[in-house]
Amino acid sequence: MTTPLRILITGANGLIGSALARTLAAPDRQPPCAVRCLVRASSDLTSLTSIRDRIEMATGDVTDPASLIAALAHVDVVVHCAGVLRCRDTQRYYRVNRDGARTLAETAVAAGTVRLIISISSQAAAGPAGDGDPRDASHTASPVSEYGRSKLAGESEILRVTAGTRTHTVILRPGAVYGPGDRDMFTYFKLAAAGYLPAFTRSFHIQFAYLRDVTRLVAYLATHPDRAPEGTYYVAEPRCYTLPELAAVFSTVVGRTVHVLHIPGWAAHAAAISAELVALVRGKPATFNRDKLRELQCERWTCRSETIARYIDGFVYTPLSTGATETWRWYRDHHWL
Repeated sequence: MTTPLRILITGANGLIGSALARTLAAPDRQPPCAVRCLVRASSDLTSLTSIRDRIEMATGDVTDPASLIAALAHVDVVVHCAGVLRCRDTQRYYRVNRDGARTLAETAVAAGTVRLIISISSQAAAGPAGDGDPRDASHTASPVSEYGRSKLAGESEILRVTAGTRTHTVILRPGAVYGPGDRDMFTYFKLAAAGYLPAFTRSFHIQFAYLRDVTRLVAYLATHPDRAPEGTYYVAEPRCYTLPELAAVFSTVVGRTVHVLHIPGWAAHAAAISAELVALVRGKPATFNRDKLRELQCERWTCRSETIARYIDGFVYTPLSTGATETWRWYRDHHWL
C-alpha cells in the first residue's frame, strides 16, 4: 500500500492556509494525504475547527528553527502560506516574510525528506505591470510597497537555499485574492452595499484570484510533487477589470447601483495616516495604511496567469461575477452583513 504524502502547511489558520487544509483533508480527497498544520501558540484556530480530527497540529513559528525541526519531520511537501500582510513595525515584514522564509527553507532542506516547497507569495512582490504589458516571470520585479519588497526577498531566499538540492521550489504569485472568509475584500463588499467603490487613481486595471481557484491549484501541485513545474507563476483570472467593469459586477452582486468614488491623493494619504494612528492606539496594525495605499495608487495590476493553469486538466479560472456572488452569499449567510 502506498504511503500517503505528508504535507506541511505553514500559516494554516490564515485565509489560504485554512482553505487549503480543508481541501486536502476532505474525506474523499484523491490522492489521499496526511496534513500537518503549523500554527503559532496564539493563533485563532476557528477556521480549522471542522477538520481538527483529520489533521495533525504543530505549534511553532517560521522564525523559530527549533520549532520547525519537529514540524518538518518526515514531511514530503511544504506549502508556505505564513506571512505578515500588515504591521506597525516595517521591520516585522522582513523578519517574517524574508527571514522566516529563509529559516523554513534551510530547515526543510536539512530535514532531508522534503521534495517540494510551494511558496504562496503575491503579485505585490513583482509590482504593478506596465501599460499593455502584463507581468510574467521574465520581467524584473519592482515592488512598490514594503510588504511587496519583503515578499520578493522571501522568494529569493527560498530559491537561494534550495538551489542545487533535492528540494524543488514553486513560487506562486496570486493576484487580488478574494473569497469566503476573506476580511480584506470584505471591506469592498461593505462599501459596495452602501453604493460606492473607492478608487485612488483615475484609471485602474486589476485581475482577481478566487480563493477556491488558488487552493485547487495548490492542492494539485502539493499532491503531485513530481509533476510540479519549478519556477515562478502568477495565479489570477485572466480577465482584467477596469473601474467601470468592477462597479458593474458589484452592482449586480449587491443588487444596487454602485458608483466609483475617486479619492484625491491628499485625502487618501490623510485617511491612511489617520487609520495608522487609530490602530496604534488600539495596539493593532491598520488594515488600510500608507504601504497599502502605495499599491492602490498604481494603475495596472495585471499578469499572465495561464501557464500554471495548463498543468491541471480541465482547470478554468472562476469569473469574478461568479466568485463575487458566492462570496457575497457567504458573507450574508454568516451574518457578516
